[in-house]
Amino acid sequence: MQQIELISVTGQVLKAEAMVMDDVRIGGLMLNNVVVAFADAPPFALFGLSDQPAIFLGSDLLASFRRVSLDFRNRKVRFTLRRGSQLRSFASNQF
Repeated sequence: MQQIELISVTGQVLKAEAMVMDDVRIGGLMLNNVVVAFADAPPFALFGLSDQPAIFLGSDLLASFRRVSLDFRNRKVRFTLRRGSQLRSFASNQF
């Protein structure tokens, strides 16, 4: 693992451990060669997620999709892949 710094949208810096994961599955979506950072980020505690697996998707990863939409009422997130994407697609995943 490698020590890195994460910078929030408000400019706060958080130290984290990072590594490249060959395959990361989120619902029915399979991502390959994704840099994953491990940290106890303050928003996890804020939303009561300190004691369970939780993930933030960074803007670098989100930029690989044509569209990302959040349906708060139905607790779903939908990813629309770019044409010719090498990612494996899926319909939706609950959040």
